[in-house]
Amino acid sequence: MDLIVRVVADVWGVPVADILGPKKFPMLVRPRFAVILLAQRLTEFSLAETARFLKRDHTSGVNGKKRAEHFEATSIKYAARMRQAERLLRFSTGPVVFVRSPSRVKAPLFLRSSSGEVLS
Repeated sequence: MDLIVRVVADVWGVPVADILGPKKFPMLVRPRFAVILLAQRLTEFSLAETARFLKRDHTSGVNGKKRAEHFEATSIKYAARMRQAERLLRFSTGPVVFVRSPSRVKAPLFLRSSSGEVLS
């Protein structure tokens, strides 16, 4: 999940701390929504888990996903940034699969490349 936040922060040009912070400016909320939608597309996290990671409640996760889908469908610039972030996440280190640690149910997710190598 940290990787998703870092990539979105780079693509949108905002600090990671602001995405995780409490501010509600549109220039910060829209990247936060992108993190929620990308986490849904690329990980096994539930909306509630994603929202908790962003220090929000589960209803913020549901609303964020809907808003991100709306922005993606209606804004060319937002859609282009979403494609860029998703492309970077999927292909920058080779095909990446987000999986749960097999040792514990509540363990954080880690990245594994297509060759099986664990990525940081």
